[in-house]
Amino acid sequence: MAEIVGHLGSSLENLVDEVDALGAETDASATRRAVLYGPFLGRSIMEVALTALIARLDPFRVLTLRKIQLQSSYSKHRRTRAAIQWTGDVMAEEKIDKLWTGERDFAGMTRALLGDYQDHVFWQPAFERFLDSVPEERGGEWVRTLRRVQPENFVASMRTRFGNAFSECSKGVHHELVIPSQNFFTRETVFELLQRVLEITAVISSVFNMCDHVAFCVGTDEVLAALEQMQQGANLDGVGGQ
Repeated sequence: MAEIVGHLGSSLENLVDEVDALGAETDASATRRAVLYGPFLGRSIMEVALTALIARLDPFRVLTLRKIQLQSSYSKHRRTRAAIQWTGDVMAEEKIDKLWTGERDFAGMTRALLGDYQDHVFWQPAFERFLDSVPEERGGEWVRTLRRVQPENFVASMRTRFGNAFSECSKGVHHELVIPSQNFFTRETVFELLQRVLEITAVISSVFNMCDHVAFCVGTDEVLAALEQMQQGANLDGVGGQ
């Protein structure tokens, strides 16, 4: 597990460094590169960060995937059916009614990171612990925004914010636009999108850290220091830590 989490952490750091480098560019091609490269970085940051959270919350999910990828028969030319999927692993495939009925077997209980079961058994307690642990003067505007959210609405808000950012980034990744991309993306809108990606990624990771049964957690002060540093570095001109 340490190897997997370490790899994902290094990948995430590299992606954020690339965002910093993109924001620092000032030459004539800076806008073109931001429009072409920025959405890819935003989507990649979300995918890597949320995969890391899935790994820590449900080690079996990634340990089995690692075992598959280590096989000599593993092929990069074919889709791996057990790969982490946005729909299924991050977002549940459907909303579950009557969560606690005894008529549903375990296979019918979604374990999606932002699914209904994780909302009740994991996220709501972690969010309440986060708000209780963070002093009023810490966390900046990102935490002030969180304090306006009720625990039972935290996951719903994250679904909306991640879903919107993921869809917006995907338009740049898959090149689905048949009109000039400048009609949809500009340097300013790309960095505003990246700012939102960094905010929601930092926020959900900070709340996640407040669960007492998850491995690789750090202290509250360390979490807040990282959150505040990311917040200070995220700006429309050059997003990311400085």
